[in-house]
Amino acid sequence: MFNLSVEERLKYWRRYRIGLSPLDTEECLDSVVQLWSKAPLVNQHLASDLPETWPTAWELISDNYYDEVGVALGMFYTLYYSEKFDENSIMYDVYKSTDGIINTVTLENKYVLNYDFGQVTPKEHIDFLPIFQYNHIEIVEAINNDRNNCN
Repeated sequence: MFNLSVEERLKYWRRYRIGLSPLDTEECLDSVVQLWSKAPLVNQHLASDLPETWPTAWELISDNYYDEVGVALGMFYTLYYSEKFDENSIMYDVYKSTDGIINTVTLENKYVLNYDFGQVTPKEHIDFLPIFQYNHIEIVEAINNDRNNCN
C-alpha cells in the first residue's frame, strides 16, 4: 500500500478495511498490525500528547509520512473505519517505558496493537497503565470538527 500513488493508496485502504469484515477478531488484528508494520518510518513529527494536531485518516494516508504516532494512528483509523468493532471499544493508548514512549491501540480492553512491534499483545501482559488515552471522540470527531471549522 505504502508505495502506491495517493489515489491508489486511498483505494487500497478502503478495500483493505472492507476485507477485514469476514475475519475473526484475532485474524483482523493480526492483519492490521502486519499491514502497519510495513509503513515506512520517518523522524518523529507528531506528538503523542497533542491529538488535536494529528492528521485525519485521509490526510495520514495521503501524506504517507508515518512516525511512531502515525503508525498507531493508522491502526486506530483502520479499525475505526472498518466499522467491524464498536467505536467505543477502540482506544489510542500511550505508554511510557524505560525504552521511551510506546503508542498503541487497544481493542475491547483486551488486545493491544503495537505494544510489541508487529504483534498483538494481550492487555493482561502489560503491567502498567497508559499515560494518555484517547477515544474516537477525542480523535476522529475532534479532528474532523477542527478541520471543518477552519474552512
